[in-house]
Amino acid sequence: MCPIDKVSDIRRMPRLGKIRLGIKVEPEGKNPYPRATDYFVVPEEIKKIVGNMPKKLNIMFPTEKADEFAQQWLRCYSFTQGLVCK
Repeated sequence: MCPIDKVSDIRRMPRLGKIRLGIKVEPEGKNPYPRATDYFVVPEEIKKIVGNMPKKLNIMFPTEKADEFAQQWLRCYSFTQGLVCK
């Protein structure tokens, strides 16, 4: 089998976890829903480094070209507030 032309050549960073802006609330007898927090919700591996409820994170981008790592579909939109996080 041959690799797909131009797709197999793209190098991607592996996803090791997700940083979230809130938690899932599961009320008894009701459907679960997301609730925003005033801190980042990070994987356990990251909690060991930055603590349980980090309000700031030092980050590093993999390249200088923003269009390579921050496409429009990675933004967070709210039905009532529009663009919430970019």
